[in-house]
Amino acid sequence: MVAALGAGGMLVTVLGATGAPAQASTPPKACVAIEALVGDGVSGPGLGGEVLRVTPGGQSTLTTNSSPPGSPPLDAPSDMAFLPNGDIVVTDEGFTGFVPDVVEVNPATGGRTLISGRGRGSGPALAVPDTVAVEASGDILVSNEGVTGDTQLLRIDPATGDRVVLSANGTGTGPGDAGRLRDTRRALREYTRLASLLRCSRRSARLPVTR
Repeated sequence: MVAALGAGGMLVTVLGATGAPAQASTPPKACVAIEALVGDGVSGPGLGGEVLRVTPGGQSTLTTNSSPPGSPPLDAPSDMAFLPNGDIVVTDEGFTGFVPDVVEVNPATGGRTLISGRGRGSGPALAVPDTVAVEASGDILVSNEGVTGDTQLLRIDPATGDRVVLSANGTGTGPGDAGRLRDTRRALREYTRLASLLRCSRRSARLPVTR
């Protein structure tokens, strides 16, 4: 996979192993990109996951399914966000090993630490953890396709890995078309197979990637 940062900090092209390049949108004007982090669920060793670091000077691998050594592995990264300490939180859907989890990645070493899943933390099981965001408190918000197929919004305590349902069909009021949301997310995920994040000189921003 090949990516490049163009003028003004725009991630201009992401090339997968096959298919047409994925074009990324221009970041917000308040964001001057220092680097882009791109996760892919099939381009790592043994068709495993990896996170690449892309800067104006080139591209390097931050972490993969097996490098640096340690656990948990990185199977199928679906989304990323920055934690208050500057580390990266990655939702891993676990398509290959069938073990979804939420992982913290050290941006300097690529070391991976389990936040939630794989027996860590109590609460609703992670089935297909997808999009992720971090609250000002440091708690982690994850959209999760539950074991029954309903989409949930989970709040995760990074200190314990405990998961609680913040909103879902049957929890909270308002519209609840979980099936349509789930099908839309799955279609987008299967089409792009990419997760991406910008590190900015002014602020951080999630970078949407479309083909």
